Amino acid sequence: MNEFMKILLSLSLSGTLLFLLILGLKPLYKNRFNKSWQYYILAIVALRFVFPFSPEATIVGSLFARTETVIERENRASFSSSFFQSGAVSSLWTAAIEDAFPDLQREIAIPEMPKASRTKEDSNMSDDNAAISGPLTAFPSMGTCFFILWAVTALILLVRKITVYQEFIRCTKAGNTEVSDIAILNLLSACEEKLHIKRRAELYRNHLTGSPVMTGFIHPKIILPDQKIAPDKLPYIFTHELLHYKRKDMFYKWFVQIVLCIHWFNPFLYLLAKEINRTGELSCDELVTAPLDHNEKAAYGDALLSFLKADNGYGSSLASVTLTEGARQIKERLGAIMESKKKSKLLTTCTVLTTAAVCACFTVIGAYAAPPQAQNNNYDIETEADETFFPEQEKEELLVKDSPGKGEGDGTVYYTQEGFYMDSHIIEMGWNINEKLSKYYPVQRTLVLADNSSVTVYFDDAVKEYAHDEKAASAIAGLIYHLKNTNRTPALEMPLITDIENIEGKDVNLLAEEYYQNEMLCRFSAVFPLLDPAAQETYYKNIYRDGRNAFFSVAVKYMDTDAIISYASKAHEDGNVAFFSILLDYLAEDTIRQYTEKCYNEGNIAEFSIIAWNMTTDELQKWLAKAHTDGKSAFYHVIYEEIYG
Repeated sequence: MNEFMKILLSLSLSGTLLFLLILGLKPLYKNRFNKSWQYYILAIVALRFVFPFSPEATIVGSLFARTETVIERENRASFSSSFFQSGAVSSLWTAAIEDAFPDLQREIAIPEMPKASRTKEDSNMSDDNAAISGPLTAFPSMGTCFFILWAVTALILLVRKITVYQEFIRCTKAGNTEVSDIAILNLLSACEEKLHIKRRAELYRNHLTGSPVMTGFIHPKIILPDQKIAPDKLPYIFTHELLHYKRKDMFYKWFVQIVLCIHWFNPFLYLLAKEINRTGELSCDELVTAPLDHNEKAAYGDALLSFLKADNGYGSSLASVTLTEGARQIKERLGAIMESKKKSKLLTTCTVLTTAAVCACFTVIGAYAAPPQAQNNNYDIETEADETFFPEQEKEELLVKDSPGKGEGDGTVYYTQEGFYMDSHIIEMGWNINEKLSKYYPVQRTLVLADNSSVTVYFDDAVKEYAHDEKAASAIAGLIYHLKNTNRTPALEMPLITDIENIEGKDVNLLAEEYYQNEMLCRFSAVFPLLDPAAQETYYKNIYRDGRNAFFSVAVKYMDTDAIISYASKAHEDGNVAFFSILLDYLAEDTIRQYTEKCYNEGNIAEFSIIAWNMTTDELQKWLAKAHTDGKSAFYHVIYEEIYG
């Protein structure tokens, strides 16, 4: 039992360390790597919690082995000292050692003192303790107690989850009504053929659910809410739910739930499960919207919002896969849908390298492996104690100090990408690529900046000819000098030019329109500040009319206060949640409070949930009490979810 608990705790520690590493890298990859990668990389973390096999030398394995050695050394030393000081070992002391360290008894041969050498006092003590040692040895060891506590709790949790799932299946069957509309069934069949799914899904309606739900491991069932759904939204719903089935997301979710039952004592597992649910929906959105144009993406976003206001009675993430799991993630999902774009070669390379690094960490972190049983573990305390407690190899390891790394850096990659205007050039530049990535960009040039410092600039293959263009080089040098003196975080090092265009003599109004029509966001963001206020105002109107969230995020930075207030009012009146959420970051606090009251009184739970995202805990608690007093259960649910997750 003791060895099992050591392995379990080491797996929990190693999985936690790997998860913390992934969370630490999240700011670097969140808006750059594709969502499917972010979803499945967490499967490696989940595997680390249950994969018991490990190389001989690992971080966690060495930590547990060394800790065990220290504990045994200290206890043996204490035992040896008391033995020689007292001249005898009492039966009580022997029982305590056997109880706390069951393996220790096999490793130490305790010599029996001759009866003639015992004093009367020792004999009396031995007799008294003998009466106590019997009841003590009857109690199970502490390791066994922990094992029983762990096993019982894990079993209860697993049975509970299975019971919840069975109850869910029973309730859905009772409330389901099979869909017989030929047009809707044909739409479902078309989606299945498009995704190459051979097993046909059953389609039902249920008055108890407020959002589309997918159930079934082998036989898929899609349950629609018993409400009128626009025909143009059905393909998006069916595609989203069928993708969950095709990717076997139900198996993934249950695997995580089983891991959670095993490591129920680890709070990071609950955070991991929540992160997997979040990235799972984002990755599914990404796959659905990948082939869609801008207007179709907006329509898909509307499909998500249309189910936001409804209360989903079957919202268990364990039992099913739903289209919307609450208002809390809707802002992130809408932003990801509208701003998704094709990844560059550099990002693909970064993804591969990061995956390899995570897999390497999976192995290096490792876990504790139970040592093989020795054939003869009897040691003489007087002659072999030093060799047992301080092996020569361990001494050498303690004396050797790690030397600092040479030229490789710490392996951390930070890459950012923006569009800029400088000296008649539009420049799209990223920076802080590392030494390993720089080899993929052999075209480079060293530029001298205005302060006489120099910097090596790398050029993507698509713009490598600009490395020898003096005007372009001058503009790049000017931009780098400007950015270095504007307190950019992180500091600009190892810049990479991914796109550049000389627009000298060109009409910026025509260029802006060209970039807008072709959805070239970086170039549009570079020329937008060059437009006159009247032209900018026109774009505000066009962007809002066309529903281009990403372009609006760029343009809103140049709006004056009156325009921001005006568009916020318009977005609120139009029910345009995506644009309203963008404008929230630019509204004054008193204005936000007014909208909070207005949304609450109007029953606008979608916008209220977006505002609640930025509330403090105290503010949320006040609104929770108010919603409870007013009997507004939907608002109460949203606020409660925001506070307690």
